[in-house]
Amino acid sequence: MLEFLPIKIETTLDWTLVLAIVAALAYYFGKLINEVKPTKETDFSNYLEGGMFLILYVIFPALILYTIFNENVFPVIPLLWAIIGQFILTWFFAKRLAAYQIDKLKLWGYVEELTKQKSMEVCKKMKLSEMTEHVDRGTDIFAHLIHAPIPSYIFLVLMVLEYWFTGSVILSGTKVIVSFFSLLMLLLGISTIAIVSSWGNVKAYPRATIVLTNGKRFTGDLTKIDVGYVSILKGKNAIHFKDENVSYINTEVVKKTKK
Repeated sequence: MLEFLPIKIETTLDWTLVLAIVAALAYYFGKLINEVKPTKETDFSNYLEGGMFLILYVIFPALILYTIFNENVFPVIPLLWAIIGQFILTWFFAKRLAAYQIDKLKLWGYVEELTKQKSMEVCKKMKLSEMTEHVDRGTDIFAHLIHAPIPSYIFLVLMVLEYWFTGSVILSGTKVIVSFFSLLMLLLGISTIAIVSSWGNVKAYPRATIVLTNGKRFTGDLTKIDVGYVSILKGKNAIHFKDENVSYINTEVVKKTKK
């Protein structure tokens, strides 16, 4: 018998179930991670990337939290505060996911400028002209919080908090539906971290020229090569090509130079 956290694994059926769940989660997170990258996905890369993510951002934070609780350093958070904390984290993850979508389409500068413009208009309508400088500074701080790259250790801290809030909700003995939504928010949080952390490693798509079988050429940012299609971003337009119509792809290789 193996006891891991509060889970006891005793029979072959238990082992089979645990391995199946781990494999499914690894594939799920690996697919999220590889969907962000422009390279073609494979089952092996999905399992590999997902397995590494699972160890670092799913299992490791749970072990940290289990060690803390086992030593009785932190008490279980009251239900109301646990729910509020989880909602705040979910809101933050939703904003980071939206920022990823904007950044992916290279619209961040436009959105940031539009946000400042709308904020200034609201201040003028409310006759708060003296507040425009503070609003402008506040917009910059908020944009930095939502858009700036997040270090890996911050993701780990967020995951520890996410587990802590979720565990507090479940252990409070609340209704099943509340525990279900808490687990759902946990899954959404982990999924967002998988996407955002992967984008942090990519950050910019390579420039590429797609040469079709009829000789036509299209140049843009190579966003995805996958089974059946190739996608590029040209200006504000996403263009998809069937792979059977693509003759070859030229990509630019950017070399880092020492200053």
